[in-house]
Amino acid sequence: MEVDIVRSLKKVCDAGITRRASHLNVPVGLRPSALIAPPTAPQIIQSVPMASIHQMQMSNNLTFFHDVLGGCERLLRAPIPVSYTRHTARFLFAWLTLLPFALWDTCHWGVVPVCTGIAAVLCGIEEIGVQCEEPFG
Repeated sequence: MEVDIVRSLKKVCDAGITRRASHLNVPVGLRPSALIAPPTAPQIIQSVPMASIHQMQMSNNLTFFHDVLGGCERLLRAPIPVSYTRHTARFLFAWLTLLPFALWDTCHWGVVPVCTGIAAVLCGIEEIGVQCEEPFG
């Protein structure tokens, strides 16, 4: 039975699902909602010979998956203000610029490697934060 479902999905994908997702301006491989959105998935489930209870379970699973996928797409589309990223970078630059002056009395020439290490760590954390702002890419 699984072979029939796989064949049906391949037929649908070969038949032009790419055209259905063209309005998204993103390849279908990156937008699975185009594959499971009605009427494609329900038609495939109904056309495959299997027990009605299994068809209902598959439909319920696809509905749940579609809901979760919608939540992920909302996260993807939620804008992070550019001013937030700029403000963080500017504050970090100003703080790292003034740090050697604050540490000079304590470290003298040791301030160079200390500030370099601190700058590397904090700039790395800032870069990780920028990457976390776009969770799916």
